[in-house]
Amino acid sequence: MPMNIEDYRYITAITDTGGFTAAANVLFVSQPSLSQRVKHIERVYGITIFNRDSKKITLTQEGECFVRHARMLLTCEENMRKEILDMRGVDDWPLRVGIPQLIHTHFFGQLLHHIHEHGSGLQLEIIEGSSSQLQQMLSTGVIDVTFCFLPINYPTLAYKFIYEDRFVLIPAAGSSLEEKIQQAEIQPGGYVDSKLLEGEVFAAGMPGTRSSNFLESVMKEHNIDIHITHRCKNFSALYKIAMSGNASAILNESIVKENQEVTSYYQLKDTSNDTLSAVVAWRKDVYQRKAIKELLQFVQEIQ
Repeated sequence: MPMNIEDYRYITAITDTGGFTAAANVLFVSQPSLSQRVKHIERVYGITIFNRDSKKITLTQEGECFVRHARMLLTCEENMRKEILDMRGVDDWPLRVGIPQLIHTHFFGQLLHHIHEHGSGLQLEIIEGSSSQLQQMLSTGVIDVTFCFLPINYPTLAYKFIYEDRFVLIPAAGSSLEEKIQQAEIQPGGYVDSKLLEGEVFAAGMPGTRSSNFLESVMKEHNIDIHITHRCKNFSALYKIAMSGNASAILNESIVKENQEVTSYYQLKDTSNDTLSAVVAWRKDVYQRKAIKELLQFVQEIQ
């Protein structure tokens, strides 16, 4: 099989993600297919690209040379293709936009409404993932632009600030935590001493998500024990669990505000890393097609 441009993308994705499985997930291909393609590339060039004798995939000296030139080839091909289409006034393929789940409820609906109001011909292909996953996908060219939260982990990415969010506490309806807050006469939106969370039952996001990490950091900072009895991928489900009285939750303030139900939520006293800075990011080193420029303009208009 001859080489094609995607082969270079495969190798750079493995390099950026640190492994075949992670790269396969980012590229939406199967891991066995990716491994076979890498073997083919190595046969074509007569080289070994990756050291495979350790848990973490690393580049050989030949591999470092290959990746350096592969990145240049990918950038040149992408820039050429996009600039030619813009010169022809042709931009009829979807703009691949990454969206973390936490941005849907607060911001993205407003953006879509604004695009529709202006009669824009923008075609969007929405791809969901965590902020870190979407940054990986953007850096490897799988998507064109992404909404995500700081920090930005790749020096090749530029970004523009959109809004600041924060984590807030939703006590389970009818729970002992809600009772303790009421006894302390803390008004909705006020600050709750994190010590009040001791021994309480919580629902949390999946391990590794920002809300889960924040909850764990609160436990560590204040030396308290919290019982996490539910784990959810969907943050709307966390909200529903708290509303039903099954468990308290930590959620983005924007999610609570956008929910149709009315509920009381609170801030946690003396906690760090409780704010989230939402941004829109794009690649610095590629030609910015008209669709990307138009999307960034719409983002600026609704801020």
